[in-house]
Amino acid sequence: MSSATLPYTDRDSGRQDSGTSPVTFRKRYQRNGAGSGTSCACTNRSLTRGFVMVGFWIFMLIMVLLIPITMIVFGRMFSNKAPKDINYIFGYRTKRSMMNMETWKFAHEYIGKLWFICGLILLPLSVVVMVLVLGKETNTVGTVGGILTIVQMIPMIGAIIPTENALKNHFDKFGRRR
Repeated sequence: MSSATLPYTDRDSGRQDSGTSPVTFRKRYQRNGAGSGTSCACTNRSLTRGFVMVGFWIFMLIMVLLIPITMIVFGRMFSNKAPKDINYIFGYRTKRSMMNMETWKFAHEYIGKLWFICGLILLPLSVVVMVLVLGKETNTVGTVGGILTIVQMIPMIGAIIPTENALKNHFDKFGRRR
């Protein structure tokens, strides 16, 4: 019989135990003098906390990279080829861009180039910022990731302004090229 399966009488309750429960192991561990100072449970908590922190950092890195990757993919796709038909479901849809097929293609090519360039700039910057918070508390990582996501949305949504200005400069109010 190993020492883990020997009957054990708990001094506090007087109950006899086979010694296999976690409570019994902890009590035995502490009574043998090993519980003073750093205990096994404390080390396990530290390891678990470390894994959770790194896991959360990886999750936030993936979330932070979604916007730049989306901008690169859709930017490349839109700059090479606009959606076939003018529609209300997919693509760059504004009143000016949906006037005719020529404005539709121009708007997609223009915003596609902007998104592609912005995505290429934001991707490495986002990685660098997230590497700077590696090993920090989860609150810090979450806050930095949230702020970074908001900052990334500025060029993503802000690309509408130069695209609309370009449409305005190249086409009249009826959608005819100037």
